[in-house]
Amino acid sequence: MSVVSENARLNLQLADFAQNVGGKTNILGGNIQLLGFDPAKRTTARFALVAQVELDSLFCPADFTVEISLLDVDGQPVPLPAGAAMAEGTAPKFFRISQPARIERPAVPRMAALPPSIPGNVGIVIDFGNGIPITPGAAYAWQLRIDEDDANAIRRPLFVPGAPPKPVFG
Repeated sequence: MSVVSENARLNLQLADFAQNVGGKTNILGGNIQLLGFDPAKRTTARFALVAQVELDSLFCPADFTVEISLLDVDGQPVPLPAGAAMAEGTAPKFFRISQPARIERPAVPRMAALPPSIPGNVGIVIDFGNGIPITPGAAYAWQLRIDEDDANAIRRPLFVPGAPPKPVFG
């Protein structure tokens, strides 16, 4: 565990659309848990994944690693479909993103005192504009963790119901 993973407050949500602009995160259609499925493309509907990490300013500046993974109902990483940017015979790759991040102390005007209750934060937006190829009818969860700390990781459930049954005539 790290000082950041022990003290950070994490938020993870799915949205119809999101973007980071000028240090602010703009979210449209946030807090969704169900995604549509396009049987022709065999992918989910478009969505964005928004990860937010907040840390009390007394710990800032802070460098850490953010990891976001898609897990199945048993908590195991979900593999990318065969052939998805993999050479034949290589080990499977997973829906996993890991990157370094930094939280700065919040900027305040010169001569102003920063109250310790004002946290620093960082927002990460991952846009899945083409959806992702996962199995409809299965339950999943996105997991956000800091510095490989499973004890303080958070999860956001996801379900893809799939296409409704076709009518039966006769």
